[in-house]
Formats: sequence, C-alpha cells, structure tokens
Amino acid sequence: MKYRKILFVCTGNSCRSPMAEGLLKQMIGESREDEFNIISAGIAAAAGIKATPKAIEVMKNHNIDISGHRTRKLTNKEIEKADLILVMERSHKDALIRLAPESASKTFLLGGFGLEAIEPDKNIDIPDPIGMPVEQYEYCFGLIQTSLNEVIKQL
Repeated sequence: MKYRKILFVCTGNSCRSPMAEGLLKQMIGESREDEFNIISAGIAAAAGIKATPKAIEVMKNHNIDISGHRTRKLTNKEIEKADLILVMERSHKDALIRLAPESASKTFLLGGFGLEAIEPDKNIDIPDPIGMPVEQYEYCFGLIQTSLNEVIKQL
C-alpha cells in the first residue's frame, strides 16, 4: 500500500509528533513533498501552542525548522483521512483505537513500524521528553530518525 496521508500522534503535539513530522518532510525532500500530506496531532493537545523550545532547538541542530508549528488536537476527521497513523506510545495506540476502532488496521507504533506483525515484542515506545534536558530530546530524535528510516522504505 502507498501511504499518502500520514498522521503522527503523541500526547500534547509539542515535542515528538512535530519532530517526526518535520523530519519525515525533510527525508522526503522538496521534490516529493507534493505527493504527501504529513501532519501531527495530540491526543490531549491544546490547540495553537508552539512546539517546546528544546524540540525547536534539537530540530534546528539537524537543519529542520519547526518553529512555525502549532499544536492541534486529534480529531476523528484526521483519523479518517489518514492512510497511515504512527503513534509514539502503546497508550496512544490504545486511545486512538478506542476513539476510532476502524483505525486499528492503519495505526502503528512508530518505534515498531514494520515489526508489529512479525515481532510484536520489538515494539518500542518513544519516551516523552517534555520537561527533560535537551539530551533527552536528542535521544528521541535518534529513535524517531531510526524508525522513519523504516517508514520511508514504504513510501
């Protein structure tokens, strides 16, 4: 299946999911960006808040600008429109499937993408760095980058 509408989901949409959104856009590159609709949202997000300063800093260190990002709360409409939903934690997946049971077949842990069917124990959560030192944001960036290397193979 070709994934064209990709939705990243975390808790507040201020760290992990905007980092994943920004990184995937960079990985796809300008030449292919029109082929995709890549967005992020949060299960418990308040709308309109900037990404955290540390998330912006870490992404800037990797030549990605997410300073214009504003948080958005996850909606049923976004779930319905997405071809692929990538969540940061098992709890996000569980909450999303409770909210929209029909989304189960297109919802995956980002940290276990491509492994869920063959190695369910390999699924890993990408921990929330909120309130942590910038090194924790860098660690999350590394996990997201490794996981997106698998996702990009399917695009």
